[in-house]
Amino acid sequence: MPTPRLALATAVLAAACAAPAAAVVHVGDPAPAFTKNELISLPFPQPGPARSLSDYAGRVLVIHLIGYN
Repeated sequence: MPTPRLALATAVLAAACAAPAAAVVHVGDPAPAFTKNELISLPFPQPGPARSLSDYAGRVLVIHLIGYN
């Protein structure tokens, strides 16, 4: 019988794998418009000001998202 921790990990993994992508972007496609809050990490992580892709129009932008909801 699986432990509760293993069962929870399995359920989370299954849910993450089963969730469809909200948007599919291929190489060469324009990026979809979106807005996210900046993450302020001092003294502890908290949401900061909203940033939109349109704020960086005409610039090269590298977006690094890890565990971002």
